[in-house]
Amino acid sequence: MKYLFLFIAACSLMGCASQYRGDYQLVKVGEVQGRMWNDVWNNFDERPLKVFVGDSPDGSQRTIAIKIEGLVGNDYQEDFAFKKCTQKQIKQGLCDRDGFLFDGKGLRCQLTDCYTQQKYERLIYSLKKGIEWGDRAKKNKVKKLQKDITDENGDYIISPFLGGIMRYYVNGDLQQDLILPVSFPIGSLTYQNDVDIYYGLDEQKKLLKILTVDIYDGFKKSKQANKESELFD
Repeated sequence: MKYLFLFIAACSLMGCASQYRGDYQLVKVGEVQGRMWNDVWNNFDERPLKVFVGDSPDGSQRTIAIKIEGLVGNDYQEDFAFKKCTQKQIKQGLCDRDGFLFDGKGLRCQLTDCYTQQKYERLIYSLKKGIEWGDRAKKNKVKKLQKDITDENGDYIISPFLGGIMRYYVNGDLQQDLILPVSFPIGSLTYQNDVDIYYGLDEQKKLLKILTVDIYDGFKKSKQANKESELFD
């Protein structure tokens, strides 16, 4: 409870939003707008995607949480928990600048203990591929395109949100969308069929920056909150 109270106080001063996870808080670092097609009204409904981050009090683990708003409160949240790297992993170049098991450079992690990193890397890879294709489509005035996202080996990239294959869709100047399928929960144990969430080119670029740059400001705030809480142990 002390972590919750102290972090809320810290966030009120720093202007951040947060949510509680176990014994530490996750700080909101950014938000983008996705779109879901509504067959009833024949238009797109907005579906916000929010990103939260936090460090564990002992510094051994950090979390990047992605929360996607559902229809009637059935939001989907994926928590990516990253462990502190070993010296061997650091030498292998698998770690970020803070020494955690994530580098954001591609699908490089082949270790048995980095399933989380593989899912996160696939998301980063797909965003970069989508931005590359979107810029190319605009430059070459592509009228129509729908293409599955594949990795360097030609294997399909599966959505990290329990969904199907990630895809890219171009409709002239109107759409250069990365499609991330999401399986929103129905109750506590079951999930509905994949729902396609569309992210435009500007939102792709914004989300990539949040997930590779802005997260580090959030981690700093989380560490500061942890230090303040230790004063009252």
